[in-house]
Amino acid sequence: MSEPLLALKAYRVSLKISEKYLEVIRGIDLKLEKGEVLGIIGESGSGKSVLLKTMLGLMAADPYRIDSGTLLYEGESMLTMPLKKRHQILGKSIAYIFQNPKQSLSQRKTIQYHFQEQFKVLGKPYNASYVHQLLSDVGIENQTTFLKQYPYQLSGGQGQRVALALALVAQPKVIIADEPTSAIDATLKLKMMTLLKQINEKYGTAMIIVTHDFDVIHHITQRVVVMYGGLVMDEGETQALMTGSIHPYTRGLIACAESLKDMSSTLYELAGYPLNPLDFKENCPFAERCERKTTSCEAMIPIMETYRGERYRCCHPYLDTKDGGTSHA
Repeated sequence: MSEPLLALKAYRVSLKISEKYLEVIRGIDLKLEKGEVLGIIGESGSGKSVLLKTMLGLMAADPYRIDSGTLLYEGESMLTMPLKKRHQILGKSIAYIFQNPKQSLSQRKTIQYHFQEQFKVLGKPYNASYVHQLLSDVGIENQTTFLKQYPYQLSGGQGQRVALALALVAQPKVIIADEPTSAIDATLKLKMMTLLKQINEKYGTAMIIVTHDFDVIHHITQRVVVMYGGLVMDEGETQALMTGSIHPYTRGLIACAESLKDMSSTLYELAGYPLNPLDFKENCPFAERCERKTTSCEAMIPIMETYRGERYRCCHPYLDTKDGGTSHA
């Protein structure tokens, strides 16, 4: 099997909180294969955005430090290279689409100006026909008129599409999208998910989709990583996890999502609240909210284990999903 496009190993990060550093990413392994669409899901505060922004050097250095770990892109170590070189890779081979992309655009410059600047940064002559094609690929009509507009004139959905088209100028091998459907209403969400899927298929671009929305995960990803408390709690093929995850946290998230869609049923909610980094301990981070909790859950952070292709971190998983589940001894 060929080496992954991106490979993260034993990654630990501390954030500066109340004048001291607290570990918020607590030893994460992650890989992205060529052409794959990987989803990273978890409640707010689970560490999803911190994980990716620190990996790519997109956070100011002072609030965080990388304590340990390796990050390989096409076999090359990114964490040991100068930050300037890492940003060069980020600008050309890895594209990052922020949660609110309109805020990253100059409100006083036209959309065309932003494309011209993107070509300039890449050292390429401006190619108007290619820009029109990219805008068409992301579902923007009347490209000539559209390019004369300003970011403040765009809807949330149009802002997401422009960000995606700008990212595609460099023909990146990886696109990382942080909450790509959060700035748009429900009627446009399906269109955005379909668009990302089409871009992946047309350009062969690998993607990491960061979200808290299982609809997004289910619609476009092949594999999903579930984060909680700065740890990977569950990982596997999307369809397998959606239909029969053995992890209580993943099951709880799916139950919440399903109850929102089925208005005839009682709304399901996970007990308790997401864990604050100030409260991290050397135990299962989900223990306080888990219906399967025992005293053993308080003894240590569960190690990653594998069952039928699913990698999980849990003391008492549902190992038999067909009859309602039996716990791991």
